[in-house]
Amino acid sequence: MRRISDIPRLEGEALRTATFSIGVESVPGETNSSLRRRAMQSVRRESMSNPRTWRWWFTLLWTWPMDVITLLVVLLLRVLVGHSLHWEDGIWVELKEGTWFDRLYRYEGGTIAHGGILKRGCRALPHELTHVEQIEATMLSGFILGLSAASTFWFQGVDSWVAMLVIFLIVWIPSWAVSYFSSVAQAWIRGERYLYHGSHLEESAYAQDYQRNNRPH
Repeated sequence: MRRISDIPRLEGEALRTATFSIGVESVPGETNSSLRRRAMQSVRRESMSNPRTWRWWFTLLWTWPMDVITLLVVLLLRVLVGHSLHWEDGIWVELKEGTWFDRLYRYEGGTIAHGGILKRGCRALPHELTHVEQIEATMLSGFILGLSAASTFWFQGVDSWVAMLVIFLIVWIPSWAVSYFSSVAQAWIRGERYLYHGSHLEESAYAQDYQRNNRPH
């Protein structure tokens, strides 16, 4: 019996059979990559505990600085070492196989904000989309804390808007990076053997991967 984790590596009739089993039928003339993408989008929608509503668009208010960085990095990688771009809750670049960056970057994927990097043919997209949700929440907390810090300066009588803006940005913009590396540091403090896998953010993402991939269809 095929599982969701098989889909990114299947071809031809085997791929069509596997996608049909989860309710995604191929259309005449459709390429394998298009069928895989539609199948994984279907899996993604099914795995979302709360389907996206109009309220989600407010998320861009606190993630847009990292989204701009994501867009610039992804487009640069597409020009230099990329194979293709696609959209799934953000913009992703698939790396060309055999390039210097493909050999140097040893992970299957990487998330910056709403988008990031994927190796060709990898199964990492659902995992990376979990990180997207984590980034959204962390950037919101950074946004709120940044406003709180700036407000504190204002209540203390600081009348420099530049100073308050700088404090706000310092707290807000790097909040995702601070959260991620703090989770790795705390894994080391706990005595985890593998710091990357010991991060509670990675533990959450891998636990969801396991639940998704071991659900037969």
